[in-house]
Amino acid sequence: MVNLLNDDGTMNEQAGKFKDLSISKCRENVLKELKEKGYLKKIEDYHHSIGHCYRCGTIIEPYLSRQWFVKMKELALPAISAVEEGKIEFTPSRWTKVYYEWMKNIKDWCISRQLWWGHRIPVWYCQDCSEI
Repeated sequence: MVNLLNDDGTMNEQAGKFKDLSISKCRENVLKELKEKGYLKKIEDYHHSIGHCYRCGTIIEPYLSRQWFVKMKELALPAISAVEEGKIEFTPSRWTKVYYEWMKNIKDWCISRQLWWGHRIPVWYCQDCSEI
């Protein structure tokens, strides 16, 4: 996949002549160019779900970046066994089913989310080849 965005939400060098434009300005310019060159057949409304910031309503654009994950299935198996063997009990017992559903359908855990309050992961990359 090709990432077209800079960290600040502007278009990067992969966007060619649209480099440094905001996402919305880039969309306007691409649409304008498609019209000018006769490549645009039609425009129609399309209803779909997109993420928005819960505070200000800004559209949340997908951003490709490298992430670090912990394989959770390997950690979940002994945790499941501990409950099955009676080493751990849930009170009230109805939470046992919830626990099993969670553990048996566990997803890998992204530990490198770029949150401003998050912890840095002590990993160094080669500036020339990005080798870890």
